[in-house]
Amino acid sequence: DRCSALGQLAIMGAVIGGSAAAGANIRRLQRQEIDAVGALADTGRAALATAAASAVAGAAASAVQRQGLVRLGVLFATGSAVMYGIQRYLERDIEQEVEP
Repeated sequence: DRCSALGQLAIMGAVIGGSAAAGANIRRLQRQEIDAVGALADTGRAALATAAASAVAGAAASAVQRQGLVRLGVLFATGSAVMYGIQRYLERDIEQEVEP
């Protein structure tokens, strides 16, 4: 079932992205660059963003089934585009908060 497969991709993306962010945030905590609440929030955002990117990329890649490298390229390009969009959106919100 395609919905189940996309859900599994989203969960896998959340685990991978959240784990990567948690590792980086632990280091930032040790350097006292961030507090625990900020680290948890950043890790949660990363997990949600990578879950969304993984699900969208999986949906796009399903359009080119059994195409080997083409499918991997579609997964990578789509996932990268979604992550870029999410990052730009979040940066825009941060920039608006900083402006007087």
